[in-house]
Parts: sequence; structure tokens; C-alpha cells
Amino acid sequence: MLEHHNINSGDEYADLLIKTILEESPSSVVEAEMLKYWVVKVREMCVEKYNKYIIGQEETFMLSDVEMDESYRLSIEEMVNDSLEELSEKGLLEISIDDNGEILYGLSEEGKAYTKDITDNDNDN
Repeated sequence: MLEHHNINSGDEYADLLIKTILEESPSSVVEAEMLKYWVVKVREMCVEKYNKYIIGQEETFMLSDVEMDESYRLSIEEMVNDSLEELSEKGLLEISIDDNGEILYGLSEEGKAYTKDITDNDNDN
């Protein structure tokens, strides 16, 4: 895949990698919102790896399978965190910390009412 390309930056590598993966992956597998997060994360990782390669800290600028898996995992984590933060800011979630320091999320009263409204509307259809 990359043998026939003259790659001069991490951004060029990211563009090629993202384009290739999207062409080879069934679109139904990748949700649009998740894709936004993943593209950003892959680009960040490609630029970082390429810059390390240029200064001799890496043997190659290409991301390994492990790094690609990590980009996906980190993307999901970031998307979930952003979603929880957004729901909390809207007042639909309450956040607390248990005795072991774990973060707990639960529906606020407003969140419960909102969920009930959605459920009731689904049942009416």
C-alpha cells in the first residue's frame, strides 16, 4: 500500500491511512460520530510517530497494528467521555464518586423524565 507513495509528513501518512481504511471497511461498521473521533486520533498518532521517525526515535513512521487498535480504543474512550460530559452539562446525568474513588453516573430527575418521555413516545408509535 505505502510502497508506491512518497510520504513527506505525518499528515500525508494519516490522509493515506485513513483513506485506505475507509475504502476497505464497510461503511455500516463505522458510525459517523465515532469516525470523527477516530480520524482525529489517527492523525495525532501519525504526526507524532512521523516526527519521532524524522529525529531518529522510531524505526518507521508507520503505525503498527497495536497502535491502530490503540487509536480506536482511545477514540471510543474520548467519545464516551465527551458524551457523558455533555449529558451532565445538560443536567440529564448526575456524577458522584463512591468510597473507592470510582466515578458513578446516574440519571438526574430531569434525565429520568426525559427518558420516560422518549420511551412513552416510542410506545405510542
